[in-house]
Amino acid sequence: MIIILGIAILVVSLFLYQIGDTTSLLSFVSILTPAVALLLGIVGLNAFGRESLVKEDRYHALNVWVALGLIIFSLSEIAGIIIHFTDNTNQFCFAVGLVQIPALLLWGIGVLGYLRSLNSALGVSNGNRMWPLIIIVSTIAGLAMVVFEILFIPVQNLFLTIVSVPMVVGLGIILFALGSLLWTLRNGLIAKPLILLFLGVLLFFIRSLFWSFVNYCPETPFDYIMAIESYILIGASLFAANKLDEVYDIVEDSEE
Repeated sequence: MIIILGIAILVVSLFLYQIGDTTSLLSFVSILTPAVALLLGIVGLNAFGRESLVKEDRYHALNVWVALGLIIFSLSEIAGIIIHFTDNTNQFCFAVGLVQIPALLLWGIGVLGYLRSLNSALGVSNGNRMWPLIIIVSTIAGLAMVVFEILFIPVQNLFLTIVSVPMVVGLGIILFALGSLLWTLRNGLIAKPLILLFLGVLLFFIRSLFWSFVNYCPETPFDYIMAIESYILIGASLFAANKLDEVYDIVEDSEE
């Protein structure tokens, strides 16, 4: 159902673009972007918040962190709409990116925490070594990106670099972790929600690449549409995970 919503929003956006009504298109997508993220975040938090505290399940915790991240991302989008009216592009990019970083950290905690728990349970690796390795990799990748932007993108705004580099590096690490989870759980029922989550984060990663390497900032319909579709895919992963949880509850009740 939620995927149909994403397709409907995309069709309406394309229709408004085709008829040349860019004003209505920008208003339509700019309002929907925070609304979609906030609504899906609240629904996901309502579905998994209480259960995660009772079950102490890492997978439940992952979905709670993802839902909380969506709520924080909605706040960043709202901040962007407010600052948009000041016509200060640099301030807009910096403020939106700055609010997104805590949301990124929430996603990272959820995904990496679940990966560490799964690897420890399967005896694949020592979970204690994962965090130092992530810190080292993210530091090297971040410094490399900063140097690259200074040398090859001299027109890039410093404030935008400050917020875009952590987003790109962080999302890249999360994508790698989700890929590892998918490979390990590829034959299980959890694969479906993980695929949706991976695709949603991937789309958001592409959005951040535009910010970082193309000197591209929000305030355009294309950017908002990318954000909406990303949030919808991530929300769809929460819905799929919740249905999966309902299946497990039915099986447990039948066994009793």
